Amino acid sequence: MKKINYFKNKKLNNYSIVFFILIFSTSIAQNTNYEIANGINFNLNDNSYNFNISGMIQPYILSDFGNKNQDTDLFMGSKRNFLSFGVNSINDKTSSYFLVDFSSESPLLEAWISYKAIENLTLTFGQTKNIGNNREMLINEQDLPFVDRSMLSDSLNETGREFGFSVHYFLGNQNFAIIPGFQITSGDGKNSFGNDSRDVDLGGLKYSARIDFYPIGLFKEGELKTINDFNYEEKLKLLIGAAGSYNDGASHRVGEGHGEFFLYDLLSQILLPDYRELNFDIVSKFKGFSFLGEYSISTANGLENLFTTQTLSQELSPTEISRFLSLGRAYSSQLFYTHSSGYTLGYRYSKICQEFDNNLSILSDMNKNSLILSKSMKNNSLKIMGSFNIFEFDGNKNFSTQLALQLLF
Repeated sequence: MKKINYFKNKKLNNYSIVFFILIFSTSIAQNTNYEIANGINFNLNDNSYNFNISGMIQPYILSDFGNKNQDTDLFMGSKRNFLSFGVNSINDKTSSYFLVDFSSESPLLEAWISYKAIENLTLTFGQTKNIGNNREMLINEQDLPFVDRSMLSDSLNETGREFGFSVHYFLGNQNFAIIPGFQITSGDGKNSFGNDSRDVDLGGLKYSARIDFYPIGLFKEGELKTINDFNYEEKLKLLIGAAGSYNDGASHRVGEGHGEFFLYDLLSQILLPDYRELNFDIVSKFKGFSFLGEYSISTANGLENLFTTQTLSQELSPTEISRFLSLGRAYSSQLFYTHSSGYTLGYRYSKICQEFDNNLSILSDMNKNSLILSKSMKNNSLKIMGSFNIFEFDGNKNFSTQLALQLLF
């Protein structure tokens, strides 16, 4: 028997008024124009300030076949409803960006401002992507080859956005480059200040770093923002990266929230474990072919003399921490071929290995194979994506298909 579930979006909150304010601002702007896939562009003060308004909608249908003893589920809805607003001030050497997702209960995804202090040095403050995450988490949702992120990304991250301060420096030239970066965030993910004055940050700060290495030259302009090789690299290009983060006191399974759990010390005071993550990745592109390989390790620290109850009746055993934090190793590899006509054929394999053999662990041993066929049209403003997935867990296989339409405006 077939069971159908309809996922409807939450009622839009006050963020929806932002759209009308931004549209109204174009009426007083100079040289307003619309560019397909890049939204509305306009400027003020003799081109000193450049503005951009754009967005994305992504309706989808997911068929989950389960195994032979389960019914087929059909899910329908809109996975993402984005609206973004960007400002570039040429004279001030600053850029700012604002991104909301109206399909989310907490719509604000990004709100940041960056300043180019000196040549090749960029400072950024606000809520943005954490550079300590795996490579795929640094790619915007509208630029992903698949509708969903890999199982590696989903297991060790949520949105990947956090509030804080970061610095990036570019060393090298077009033929050889190294880009180091460092970031300090609240350690509680996006919207980390909570809903009101009583919902405060917990634990300490999160420290993240990344270094990217281009041994045989930079990618073509725009190639870094996506996994696909849309611009056809004539020569083989490589990007090798390493990143890590240290969350000083985490109360969320992947360190992107707070108050999900509490642990206590010998004085019955809240004492939170530290959450650490290491990521290694490689990207290669050549004449339409592209590859992304990722390896991640997540561990915990500060587990001595911790108790799961304030009465100190239950001391945390060494393996029990996996009930609270996502701990283990993860692999992901993605291979694509993108034709000049806009068709993309791709394959992705992800595998998760839990750190401890505990049935209550957040992470479990599992793997997922995915195939995708997509077609991009009109400068990638319209994309149709169809995928087939095989998810294997505890000896059982689950099959699913997904069809999505992505429209950029």
